[in-house]
Amino acid sequence: MKNQTNLINIFKFFSALLVVSIHTRLFEDVNSTLSLVFTKVISDIAIPFFLIVSGYFYIKSLNTSKKFPLAYLKKILIIYSLWSLIYIPYQLIFVNYNLSIFEKIKFVLSNYFIYGSMYHFWYFPALVICILTTWGFAKINKLNIAAIASIVIYIIGVLGCSYYSIGSKIPFLNILYSSSQFTHIRRIFFMSLPFFLIGYFINKYFEKLVKLKDALWKIGIVILFLFAFEMILVFSLNLQINVIITFMLYPLGTVIFVICLLFNIQMYKETDMFFRKTSNITYYSHPLIIILITTLGNIIGFKVSPTILFVLTCGFLIIFSAVYFKISLRINKQ
Repeated sequence: MKNQTNLINIFKFFSALLVVSIHTRLFEDVNSTLSLVFTKVISDIAIPFFLIVSGYFYIKSLNTSKKFPLAYLKKILIIYSLWSLIYIPYQLIFVNYNLSIFEKIKFVLSNYFIYGSMYHFWYFPALVICILTTWGFAKINKLNIAAIASIVIYIIGVLGCSYYSIGSKIPFLNILYSSSQFTHIRRIFFMSLPFFLIGYFINKYFEKLVKLKDALWKIGIVILFLFAFEMILVFSLNLQINVIITFMLYPLGTVIFVICLLFNIQMYKETDMFFRKTSNITYYSHPLIIILITTLGNIIGFKVSPTILFVLTCGFLIIFSAVYFKISLRINKQ
């Protein structure tokens, strides 16, 4: 039986594939401009979308209970810890094998608690900080202040990324942008927290957004056009040090999520669940699959191109997820 299901899990799946495209450098072997568009422009929406989804549902839960989110944090940390048991040994054995015992201990602790146990897992420490920060401000009934402040923080972050040639000339900010820790600071405070707190505005103005439902597609097209124009402007004037966050990415992420939230499609419950689980599996495990495919290619003497690597990685993960999901359904029905 088909149910009315919103588009969130489908776009999460699409976002997970975009993350894979970044880490496989999709189309780099075909055309550099095409690769730039996919891995540096279109893919920019992926992580912000994950953050907005998490922020919206968590902040929505705060409306009914402001108790410490122990169960939620426990769930996140279990997933993160289990995958870290795979990625940390790999890095110690094959990447940082020449470190001393003390340096290895420092490496493990700093990566797990601060930087992420693998290059894509910076998301987990950042998410934990977002949850704790949001809970803290909600506890003292100042979440509105945090949400508004996050917009200002986001603008500062944009000036250090897409508009670096301008931001780097601003006193005090230039010190921040030149810091060796700016990438880490940007990920948590100038990117993760602002997108996470978009959930506050969506929850607060939800009824008004519902009234705009029929116009959302038109609004989305306008914002998408402005986002594309901003990207062209930034690259044409060579303003950027990177384009990970831009001014128009903030409203673009918001309108995409709201469209996914408010518009439903006919879909089997199992299909919706498949998209959700596959997006998670893809995000968690894709670096492992990339490593395995690349290593196998080297062993047999075949250089795996970026585009083929993307196709093989996504294909394997989708097939694996489908088999895993089907087995899980059978076990649950027994």
